[in-house]
Amino acid sequence: MERSVKIAEKAAAAARDSADALPILERAFVFIYTEFQQSYLDSTKTIVDSVESHRTIFDITTAFEFVNHGKTPAIVKEISFGSFVVEGKTEFPQYPASILDSVVVVPSGGLWPERIAKRSIIPLPDEYKNIHEFRPNIVINNVTEAQGEAILNGKAFVVALAKVSYLDIFDRQHETAICRIYDGHTFAEHGGEKYNYRT
Repeated sequence: MERSVKIAEKAAAAARDSADALPILERAFVFIYTEFQQSYLDSTKTIVDSVESHRTIFDITTAFEFVNHGKTPAIVKEISFGSFVVEGKTEFPQYPASILDSVVVVPSGGLWPERIAKRSIIPLPDEYKNIHEFRPNIVINNVTEAQGEAILNGKAFVVALAKVSYLDIFDRQHETAICRIYDGHTFAEHGGEKYNYRT
């Protein structure tokens, strides 16, 4: 009898362990990826001398994308990202407001934004068919000559921040964040665990 009780207790403990592990094994895992590019403009353009020191010499483009590498959908509640020119490496701007006005469901293996646009259930009117798609995951900063020289000389920096808040199918809250910095030469991780984490 006592032996049967012990066997039953072990079986119950194993079942509890299995149930506790299920949310971890089957949860969504969101990872953020980012790319950085600077584009120099045509230097032969004629520009009025009075605004020469404020002209744009290149655009800084930062693109963000996140992928759900988990086994179940991620219910995304907030997406915040931005790219900023700062004067010191210890300067961290505030996260911008979330761009979402409703939740986004990203399936297992899915990404946001999707690289292939979905077919609309309601066909667009002909006059709208050639309009370019809005890409909310791309930030373009116009950099002046003074800012550009400071960045290339290591006196100013470009900081890119991104954060995604989401629920898994077990209604548990998670967050993924990254921070990158451009110092005129490299685009590297920055800010330590405070700005780079997954929960």
